[in-house]
Amino acid sequence: MRILEALAVVWLVGGLAGCPGGADDDVADDDVGDDDAGDDDTGDDDTGDDDTGDDDTGDDDTAPDPEWSCADGLSVAVSPLPTTVADVLHVDVTGDQGYVHVGLDGTGPGGEPVSGTFDDVVDHSGDGSGPWTWYYVHGGLHEGRYDWSFTADKGQTWLCDVSVWVVADTGDDDTGDDDTGDDDTGDDDTGDDDTGDDDDSVGPPPDNPFGIGLVGPGNTEQWDWTAALAGRGGHVKLIFPGIQLGMTQPPQEWIDAVNGVYARDLVPVIRLQTAWGDTTIRNLSDDPGHMDYHSLAAAFGAVVQALPKRPDWPMVIEVFNEPNLCYEWTCDAGEGWLDYTTMAAEYAALLRDVTDSLHALGDPRIQVINAGYAPGGVVDCECGGIGWNGGITSEDYIAAMEAAVPGVHGQLDGFATHAYPAQGEGWGFFEEYAVCGPGLYYFESELAVLGNPPLRVFVTETGWSVNYAAAGNRQLVADWTLQAWQNDWFPHPNVEAVMPFMLQDGQWEEFAWIDLSGNAYPVFTTIRDWRCSMAFPDPC
Repeated sequence: MRILEALAVVWLVGGLAGCPGGADDDVADDDVGDDDAGDDDTGDDDTGDDDTGDDDTGDDDTAPDPEWSCADGLSVAVSPLPTTVADVLHVDVTGDQGYVHVGLDGTGPGGEPVSGTFDDVVDHSGDGSGPWTWYYVHGGLHEGRYDWSFTADKGQTWLCDVSVWVVADTGDDDTGDDDTGDDDTGDDDTGDDDTGDDDDSVGPPPDNPFGIGLVGPGNTEQWDWTAALAGRGGHVKLIFPGIQLGMTQPPQEWIDAVNGVYARDLVPVIRLQTAWGDTTIRNLSDDPGHMDYHSLAAAFGAVVQALPKRPDWPMVIEVFNEPNLCYEWTCDAGEGWLDYTTMAAEYAALLRDVTDSLHALGDPRIQVINAGYAPGGVVDCECGGIGWNGGITSEDYIAAMEAAVPGVHGQLDGFATHAYPAQGEGWGFFEEYAVCGPGLYYFESELAVLGNPPLRVFVTETGWSVNYAAAGNRQLVADWTLQAWQNDWFPHPNVEAVMPFMLQDGQWEEFAWIDLSGNAYPVFTTIRDWRCSMAFPDPC
């Protein structure tokens, strides 16, 4: 699957490249300048300057060239050209002066307000003397004209007005792909020859299993940390809570998250689920027996179809979370007790219907995986209460799923697992590495129940708590995690991605790789440095 070689050690110098800290702290916020940046002068008549045209676009027969006007010393670059509704649009501004709190806001077709998603700011000199380029991305595009205004100082300083025309998708995947998702967009105008990775910006991602999980859609700092940790083609687990019946469009936060991770050359693995705390999922069925979920599946299909895509890069959808636990698959008071075979049958029906809906979109980039199952499951759950009985594993639950909906896992594009380190199957978690093989390889037992199908394995949760055997020693967690990567995850032929739980969240601090002040714990630096020492998949 991957060739493990000893390559030259290339260490990150001066902190984490592209991570929080330094100049990025002033600009890499989800809301940088957004509150005040939506100036009324976006798309003013003065944007249509005849002398701004791109002679090299050659798009006169498809859409007007982008137009812009800027303050002195600033220029704009737009890609891809022409821009279609299927693209992720990159709009970049370059100038000789370093600004702070740069924002990009304006209106889209029909006058709806839109804002660009901040990607990065680059000082091309590397020594603080500039010039600087501010990179923004926007997805979920609609056909028509977009008018944006770049501002600095939280909307107080006007920089540029930009107009871009978006046309219908031509169905040609290579339209404008040379520039898509690449920091060298518009480099002909910026004069920066060393920012582009043309060879890396086109085609599918490299085979890279490194990754991490987030608790939500994440933010620019967390995506930056993930990119530094995992490298190009690494995986990031995002959680999108809030899917509901009748839903046809994703929230802007979800669109921004997908754009943000694609712009950082990461593969999104999206856990799509109902709102936090809304776990009576069975009540969203179309039938009283809770075995028909076509309406909910239609909402999944509409939302995923509307999320931005990157040419040739996958988008992996994980359908809910640990449905073999009482607090993830609940029943209403008065229904008595719900046994695991019924829970398994209901989730299997939901997984079948959602998988069918997503595959019906006909987009090979969209890949579907099951919810990662809790290794230790429940026998039954008290409806409307907190009572439960344990004693089975996810293997029993998987078998019950297959009995109710034969072949449901065979429809999937990969298998999600929560193979946490443990002494046994479903027990003895977070002990020292030397005894945790049964837990780390638990996915092999799960797949054996299915007859060992050739499914790629996505470890969507794993990792050590700093409590238990580590007794608060974060260096021990780093050492054990490195051993798991070196001996178990990286060389395993079936492991597609490993996304430990989790990067940063106050509620789950015992598992965190970054503290709430933006400081890396030893597990982060240890794994990042090991990956970089192999120059995998590229030098760091």
